[in-house]
Amino acid sequence: MRVRRGLIIGILVVQVLAVGYARTTESRYLSWAPYDQISFYEVDVEVDGELLSPAAVVDRYPLGLWVDDNAARGRENRSMAHVRHLIERREGQLDEMVAVTLTWSTNGGEAERWALD
Repeated sequence: MRVRRGLIIGILVVQVLAVGYARTTESRYLSWAPYDQISFYEVDVEVDGELLSPAAVVDRYPLGLWVDDNAARGRENRSMAHVRHLIERREGQLDEMVAVTLTWSTNGGEAERWALD
């Protein structure tokens, strides 16, 4: 009985610590908070000085992107840090000179931009 109680308390403590950590970081992977923000974004990629077509960008990243108005676009319900981390991880696997520009708007707010050179 004591082992069971200790295990339950231990699991709850770990969960509380994980949520506390998630609420103080940008990525919030472990947060129990609902998806309270929606970001629409666009990805532009230059490889070795050549601008990739939107279809090539969609094929390059596993982000659930689509081509709309001749641009690679996506939607993220969590933090945009998730998208940036996926792009950085993918580009870390490739041996190319690449420049990525990620432009997004969260909840209809002002556009923000991030670049990976």
